[in-house]
Amino acid sequence: MRCRVLFWIVAVLLFGEGVPPVGTGFAESTPWMRVPDERFGQGWGLLDLENLYDFGRWEETNSLTGDWGGLRHQLYDAGIAIMGSYENQIAANPATGRVRTVRDADTLSAAAFFDLDRLAGLTDTFFLVSMAEREGKSTSADIPNLFPVQQVYGGETIRLDHLAIEKGFLEGRFDVVAGRINALDDFAVSNFYCYSQNGGICGSPLSLETNASLSNYPFASWGIRGRYDLEPDLYSMTGVYNTWENFASNKYHGVDFSIRHDSGVAVMQEFGYRPISLRQAGYPGFIKLGGLYDSEPRHPFPDGGEIAGNWMVYALAQQRIFRRACDGFSQGLTGFLTFTYSPPATNATEYFADGGLVYRGLVPSRKDDALGAFAVFGESSPDYRDAQRAVHESVQTYEMVLELNYRVQVSSWSAIQPDLQYIVRPDGTGRTGNALVLALYTTIRF
Repeated sequence: MRCRVLFWIVAVLLFGEGVPPVGTGFAESTPWMRVPDERFGQGWGLLDLENLYDFGRWEETNSLTGDWGGLRHQLYDAGIAIMGSYENQIAANPATGRVRTVRDADTLSAAAFFDLDRLAGLTDTFFLVSMAEREGKSTSADIPNLFPVQQVYGGETIRLDHLAIEKGFLEGRFDVVAGRINALDDFAVSNFYCYSQNGGICGSPLSLETNASLSNYPFASWGIRGRYDLEPDLYSMTGVYNTWENFASNKYHGVDFSIRHDSGVAVMQEFGYRPISLRQAGYPGFIKLGGLYDSEPRHPFPDGGEIAGNWMVYALAQQRIFRRACDGFSQGLTGFLTFTYSPPATNATEYFADGGLVYRGLVPSRKDDALGAFAVFGESSPDYRDAQRAVHESVQTYEMVLELNYRVQVSSWSAIQPDLQYIVRPDGTGRTGNALVLALYTTIRF
C-alpha cells in the first residue's frame, strides 16, 4: 500500500501541477505510440501467389500481407492501424566457449494503434495495445558471456507489452503517456541502437535495466511520462515507473497489474538538445543527459543482502558525420556514443559504454542498406567483486564486445543482416577464451 500511494503521489506532483504556458507547437510525437502514414499496397501482398515471383510487386507494399483486400485502408481511415512483425536471430560460436553450438531466438509481435480523435473526437489522443511472443535459446548461455549476442532473447512466452494512452497538450508542445509502458522506449534511446544485434546496445544501454528493474520491451510496467519542449531544439522529459525485481517473470505474461508492497518507484529525468540548424542542413544529431532514482528493494550482490535506494546517470550523443552529394536525406555516416555511471555500493555494473558507426546507403544503388560497426563495454563494481570473493564465486571484472554487420534491405518490409561479434573476456572472468560469434538477423513486417 505504501508503494502504491508513493507512486501516485509522485506522478501527481510531477504532472498535475505547473503546466508550462502555451507556446508555438513543434514537438515530435511519441514515435512508438503512432503508426506513420503507410502505403499498404493492394490485395493480400505476397499471400497472393501472383505477387510472389514479381519483385516489383514487393516494392509496391510496406508489409508482407498487403492491404488485406482493402480492409486495412478502411481501418486506417477510421483511425485504427494493425501492425505485426517477426524477428529471428541465429548465432553460433564455432571456436570457443563452454559449449560450441548454434542457437536461434525469435519474436513475433502485434500491435493495434487507435487515433481517438478520428474515433471519438478526442483531440491529440492515441491508444496502443501490443503483445509479443518469444521463443528460442541464447548462444550467450553456452559461451557464457554478459552482453547477449541475440537481442530478441529473453521472456520466452506470450505477454502483453503496451496498454497505453497518449495525450498532447499546448498545440503539441507538451505530451503525456500513461499506462503499461516501457521506460526505456523513451529514455536513453537512439534510432541507431538496433542496427546492432547485441543486447548490450540494441534497445537501450544494458546497464540501466540490469542495475534497476526498469521496464523495457517487451516487459512493461505501470508508468507515466511527460515531455515538454522548452525551445524548438531543447526538451525536458520526466517519467515515473513502478519497479519490482520479478516484474518480468514469464509466469505473469505481462498482465499482473498489481503494485506490490515490496516494489519501488523509479523517477527518471532527461534533457535533450537537437540542433534544428544541423537537421535542416542534412546533419541531424542530438545530445541527451539524464538520470534516475529508484526506491525499490533490490538484491544486486551474490551474498543476497537487500539494498533500497539507487541512482544512475547517463549521457548519449549522436551525429551524422558525413554524407555525399548523391546521398538522400536519410543516407550517410552516423555515429553514436553512450556512457552510464552507477554507484558501486549499490550496483553490479559501475561503468558502461557503447558506441557505433552506421553508414546507410554506402552502395549508391542500395540506399537503404547499412554497414555497421559497434562496441560495448561494461566494468563490474568493486563492491560486487568483493561480494563474489566472499561467497567464493569467480570474480567478474569487465567484458567487451566488438561487432560488425551489414543489413540488406530486401524490401521495405523485410531485411537480412549477417553479423560478426568478437567477445573479449567473456562473462568478465577470463575463465573462457575470447569468443567469435557468427550470426544472422532476419526481420519481416506483416
